[in-house]
Amino acid sequence: MANAQLNINDTMLNTFRGVPLSDIPNLFGQPLNLNDMQDVRDVNHTFMIKPFKYDLSNPDCEPEPVHGIDTYRDVWQDDYVRMPCSAGNITSDGTSKWCVIQIALMKLKEKCEANTGTVNNIKTPLCNIHLVENSTIEDMHGFLQVDFANMYICGGVMDEGCVQEEIRCTISTEMLVSLLVCEKMQSNECIFLIGCEQFSTYTGYANTFKANADYIDKTPKDSWGRKLCHVVAMDAIYYENPLIQ
Repeated sequence: MANAQLNINDTMLNTFRGVPLSDIPNLFGQPLNLNDMQDVRDVNHTFMIKPFKYDLSNPDCEPEPVHGIDTYRDVWQDDYVRMPCSAGNITSDGTSKWCVIQIALMKLKEKCEANTGTVNNIKTPLCNIHLVENSTIEDMHGFLQVDFANMYICGGVMDEGCVQEEIRCTISTEMLVSLLVCEKMQSNECIFLIGCEQFSTYTGYANTFKANADYIDKTPKDSWGRKLCHVVAMDAIYYENPLIQ
């Protein structure tokens, strides 16, 4: 991730436990270089949005589709995924698109299960840990952030839940879109969210949680205009007995 030590001031560095950041060898100095959308020519992938070109010199300007508004054919509306209840959820031969998608997903699941290990058979030792005190996950700009999630992403954010995961989705509200498109996570699955922009700050936790103020997220963007904030959600394992954990 870009500038892995962004916003890590001297005070924070003096209150860490474990090893210094400099002793962790796999920090990324720069973000990955992405080809412009119009240059992507991969037959195995399809854009489900209108490809656009992001202008790094004018970050506040809304980008236009690279093929032009009048000439671009939106494949989402013509041939690809629609919600199951949509009247357009039928192919030209009368087959439901979701049946085709489900078959493909089942094949993918079988391949994943055939090549999935567990914690018990991992032989590689755990890496060194740098633990910062008096900070939050969302404060650690430039790092891959972990959402210790419910099996249903965003947990109880639409109900009465208001702890780590729900707070993370509340201050970065675009993460809530995952509720619409992500199914229940299996034990060998995770969900990767890219470009999680923060819009508000807060105080408290759980019963004391309160919205605080608007937040201007100054995290740099990648070449596609996405905030360099990546969150990986994984279903945390629950142990009733700490001795078993």
